[in-house]
Amino acid sequence: MGFYQCLPCVKIFEENVASVPLCPFCRGQVIPYTGPTPSSLCITPLTTQLAPILPLPEVSPISFKFISLTAENVDFWRNYATLMRFIASNLFSGVTVYGYQQAVKGFMDALDCFKKTPSSQVWVAVATFGSIKSNPSARSFVNIEMCMTVTTHPDVPITTHMGIFRSPLRLVKTPELEKVRGLHAGGVSVGDIIAVLEKKRSLAHPVRRLSTQLHAFAAKRCLQESRGLAKIFMITAPLAKMLEILNKDCSAYSTEKIKSEKAGSTLVTLVGEAQTPKRHQFVVNNIQNYPWLTELTDLNGSRPKIAIEMQPLASAMDESTRVESVLDWLESRHNPAR
Repeated sequence: MGFYQCLPCVKIFEENVASVPLCPFCRGQVIPYTGPTPSSLCITPLTTQLAPILPLPEVSPISFKFISLTAENVDFWRNYATLMRFIASNLFSGVTVYGYQQAVKGFMDALDCFKKTPSSQVWVAVATFGSIKSNPSARSFVNIEMCMTVTTHPDVPITTHMGIFRSPLRLVKTPELEKVRGLHAGGVSVGDIIAVLEKKRSLAHPVRRLSTQLHAFAAKRCLQESRGLAKIFMITAPLAKMLEILNKDCSAYSTEKIKSEKAGSTLVTLVGEAQTPKRHQFVVNNIQNYPWLTELTDLNGSRPKIAIEMQPLASAMDESTRVESVLDWLESRHNPAR
């Protein structure tokens, strides 16, 4: 027998325990009590950590990174996007190849806007299977599962996500890459990529339902790291498929009711239904100082757009991760050989 004390509850117990004991009231870990013999003891038995009723969900192999775009690493991302576009253009056809070309164009446009406005903040949000080195390498290129740019400015309460695309390497069989072995960009060749994929075959399988998670992660990190005015909306002019996904997953806190009017160098943007509490008006003076608002977000253009509230989008990251874990566990129970 021995004495144990829970410091938060200030209670002392006398018990013989074989495993790490926990306080029955606060479930905090108790510690051995070495003081004078107490005049009274708590009669409620100590408890121990309960084993989970269900097996723990499988942990996703994907991690997320939020990489600040700099003059030093912008060429890495340009070379990566260029090589992935080459691969997609040579191996895919029809709607698929068109989608890749347009998505990579949006990604490249954001890199160009970064060079035009050094005072803007630009990041690359990445879903990755492992580390990404600063210098182009086949392993870094292979590790990237999905990426997109995130752009904002300290003077603007809006951010935009542009150029989201999944690695085409996960959508083809490794032998098919032999057809484009000679393609290269930034010192990385498809031949180098083939060698990495053959060495670690687990990198050849895509991770499902990833795009909205990446958008949510990017919103969460942008709120944490952006400077200046608080960011209220993420507004983007996505491709039709991405717009469909965002409308489905973010319908409770998004709108396509976006109207902008340009008067000289001033851009006035209204977001939301008229005469509702969630109606917002944004006035940006000297619009020429923020080319990404028109070139990427297309605020003064006719492309279909969506505005998503930043706070709910950021909060969705934790919930989507939890749901993914449960779905993975359920699938593993249904298909033990998975």
